[in-house]
Amino acid sequence: MNITIAILKNTCYQLTFTVGLIAVFGLIVGLTNRAFYKLVGYKFGRIACMATGFIGVPVHEIGHALFCIIFRHKIVEIKLYQPNSADGTLGYVRHLYNRRSIYHQIGNFFIGFGPILFGSTVLLLLMFWLLPNFFEAFKNSADFSQILLTFYSFSELSNWRWWAFMVPACSIALHMSLSVADIKSSWVGFGFIVLTLLITNAILYFVKNDAMLLLTNYCFTASAFILNFLTISVVFSLIILLLGVLVKFSFYAVRLWSN
Repeated sequence: MNITIAILKNTCYQLTFTVGLIAVFGLIVGLTNRAFYKLVGYKFGRIACMATGFIGVPVHEIGHALFCIIFRHKIVEIKLYQPNSADGTLGYVRHLYNRRSIYHQIGNFFIGFGPILFGSTVLLLLMFWLLPNFFEAFKNSADFSQILLTFYSFSELSNWRWWAFMVPACSIALHMSLSVADIKSSWVGFGFIVLTLLITNAILYFVKNDAMLLLTNYCFTASAFILNFLTISVVFSLIILLLGVLVKFSFYAVRLWSN
């Protein structure tokens, strides 16, 4: 096989099954949350955003801040929740980094997607703590419909643990969406990840071709973990979307009844 093609092919595989999967999950979460706000309208959407922001926004911003620390960016200012800001920004993390550092630049990708990565971690920990039976069912099932039916089981409505989990979980899920600034900085980081993998694969190929293939296999293995880990973010985004459909239907039914 042509050397260039082999390097490019393996780089594409590695990207697709690692950071590519993270980006796809981020896109799904963003689209479903946007659909929720479109369904419920500006007024109710604003109320829902503010009501859930007390929990969801700090988790979102801590997700950014955590990866700032991991990738050694300097946090210069952080607001975990400011509901009455003049420009409507509920929270933010301002950070500085060395633009000449590849490590810092790669960090921009993970800092941008931090809310989804950290938010999913918090959701899984809450589920493990409050609903261990659901956690086991979730861990062992890949059927989205079955998972959703389990969460919406009417038999659980009298269980305080179910409510103690669902309220913060929905709040976190509703605020996992990335801002425009998050996406822009992530693209910069993604570019440096691509460059780093291309250089790494070229070196590995000439040192020992099997080493490049081994790295690709590690990425395939990592993809299974990423899928299992981030599935919860999609599940709760779908739950939020279903709630939006119920709200839309309720508004429609009320209008029909009034007429």
